[in-house]
Amino acid sequence: MKRCALILAALFFCACADEPQPSEQPQEGGGLSPGAGNSGGGEVALGNEGPQAREDPYTKALEHIRAQDWDSARAELLKTLEYRLEPEQQKDVLAKLKAAERGIASRPAEPITKLLSDKKFYDQRVSIRGKFISGGEVGYATQYFWVDDLKRLQCRYSKMPLSDKKAILSLKEGAKVLVRGLLKSPWGSNPDPYLEAEFLQVEQTK
Repeated sequence: MKRCALILAALFFCACADEPQPSEQPQEGGGLSPGAGNSGGGEVALGNEGPQAREDPYTKALEHIRAQDWDSARAELLKTLEYRLEPEQQKDVLAKLKAAERGIASRPAEPITKLLSDKKFYDQRVSIRGKFISGGEVGYATQYFWVDDLKRLQCRYSKMPLSDKKAILSLKEGAKVLVRGLLKSPWGSNPDPYLEAEFLQVEQTK
């Protein structure tokens, strides 16, 4: 019996050795990585459908562009520019960023008087147009400016990119601007709603 068992075991191992071994599948490239360049003619993190790809800001931006959600597309494209990109990739992202900003600028503006009186706009993205007036600081860090229509609306801009903040600090009073952001309900000592500004475009200097 012992000899039969050894023969059967030998036959089993021989049969296994004859079976073809599965070949290794090539690994797909990952998504964007901070501080790492990405190859491919101007495209960033395309062709990867895994969970990491879905987290890439560029991939998200493309989804928002297809949906014509220009606000979200711009936010993701700005995140993409924080990565180290090849020249063609950067050119592609900047072109899409300009298109997203044109889409934002095309949104109709709401009268400031309406935003100050109608609570249905709270926590909604809105656009306003009016005269730029310098502001100051809220607390220790948050800065603000005013936009004057028939009334003034406070616009806080702590969440805007650094380059936009610098441009606002150097902007002369009286310039006509388009501002878009999230309208927030009154808070603290301020009796009026305010705009959490995300985008500013100068339409006419004084």
